[in-house]
Amino acid sequence: MRPFDKYYRILELPIGASDLEIKKAYRVLAKRYHPDRSRTTDTREQFVAISEAYEILMRKDQYVLEAIQRYQKKYGGAQRSSHQPEPPNRADYQERAATYADMKFKEFEKTPIYKTAIVVNSVFNYLMIIVGLTMVFSPVVRYFGMGGTFESKLPSLPQFILPFVLGVGFLLGLWHFVFKNE
Repeated sequence: MRPFDKYYRILELPIGASDLEIKKAYRVLAKRYHPDRSRTTDTREQFVAISEAYEILMRKDQYVLEAIQRYQKKYGGAQRSSHQPEPPNRADYQERAATYADMKFKEFEKTPIYKTAIVVNSVFNYLMIIVGLTMVFSPVVRYFGMGGTFESKLPSLPQFILPFVLGVGFLLGLWHFVFKNE
């Protein structure tokens, strides 16, 4: 098992998920498990684990650097130069995650970690709207680009209708699962 696999599992993500996926998963799980938001008493530990996993995955390159530096120090490798950044301390992340868990959700929404996740999630949602609209309008543009007629040498009618229908379905699904459920 690789060192970061545990944190991907905590955020319910596949191994190697992108930063965008990590931020989106964190936002969803933070809403679900924040002790002030969920009405159960056992979610504090889950929220702390989720926040810690998010911060660690977003800074995994620094953790690798820290591991290399520990190895070099232990086995007499090159010394750390003064211009290299200080590696992160895992205890700091746990303490910060515990602080977030003890906040009221309204206060937590004002923290930089949550605001960043909201911005990334919003950008992703708008990109998906653009994809859906492109799926809907591309057959229309193509149809009028060919003079508004279907000729025998052109693709058949289903090749025009299918992207339109899929685009409408995509936009309806996006509206239902993203915007309606927020």
